[in-house]
Amino acid sequence: MATQSIRTVDFGGKFSGSCDWTRITKELDEGLSEMGFVYLKNTGISNEKVEQAFKASNAFFNLNSSIKATYEKDFIKKMDVMDGVYPGYTPAGAELEGDAEYEHKESFDICGSMRIYPDDQVPNFREDFTALEDELRNLTLRVAGILGLALGLSDSEYFVKNLTHIQKKEVIGTTTLRALYYPSLNDELAKYESAARCAAHTDYGLFTLLLMDVDAVGLEVKCFDGKWIPANPIPGTILLNIGDLLQLYSDDRYPATIHRVELPAGELMSKTRKSIAYFVNTDDKADVHGLQTKHNMAAGVQRKEVWNTFDYLVHRSNVAYSKIIVKDI
Repeated sequence: MATQSIRTVDFGGKFSGSCDWTRITKELDEGLSEMGFVYLKNTGISNEKVEQAFKASNAFFNLNSSIKATYEKDFIKKMDVMDGVYPGYTPAGAELEGDAEYEHKESFDICGSMRIYPDDQVPNFREDFTALEDELRNLTLRVAGILGLALGLSDSEYFVKNLTHIQKKEVIGTTTLRALYYPSLNDELAKYESAARCAAHTDYGLFTLLLMDVDAVGLEVKCFDGKWIPANPIPGTILLNIGDLLQLYSDDRYPATIHRVELPAGELMSKTRKSIAYFVNTDDKADVHGLQTKHNMAAGVQRKEVWNTFDYLVHRSNVAYSKIIVKDI
């Protein structure tokens, strides 16, 4: 059996009536059903806005640790807030996925109604990330519409209608824009038996749009045969991958594929890694269950497991952040 690979789907630039919707829908469906990951090119996302957001991200993560700590997530206070999200900075080691004892990464989350921005330290951070978020929202709605077509849903706008929180600012949701920074390796890591930049895991939500710096190597995707393949950055593309919620919605047609970022070796140990992720989730009150699609219609059986979006995401988040929550309590 040939090793799986991640397909690239050409979105044809800014969407218009001239787009080859049939081709795009077919290629996206095939790529996601095979691997759960696809590269998207010609998405219409402004390269300038992506570059500006990365510059702002770099400026923040290069700040002194004591300054970054002033923007750290307040887990205890936020646990009871109905947003169900934790905006702000997370230091290395505070978030754990899978079986890792330590994760060598930092992040800054932009989400919910109580957003935090490092305005005093990086004045353009808010403006640059807001501009990028606006572009990613538009792309998200395009992808959501195509997914409805690809699955052959009776209402092809089903996902779009369950993403009202990214269309109306007064509606609160859990979709999150995250700046990610993986520091170079240091001697501190030697004391951990199992450490990673990001341990093997699946994403929680509907899908993720990932922007990677040109040098951001290290992301690996687990194939169905158990082999790991690289998902290195391709200039001018965005990496799309399926989350747990869409695997449920699609009745397992689109797998939430396990992926990781391993610790680098050799000369790469001295290099940092940077990316920006847009974690897309359906509206908080949306029921998540297997939908009737053109792919499972003949069988007449859908997954009976039902989650509420909010409850599922809070459950997964609390597991990932349990170390710091328990420590601080």
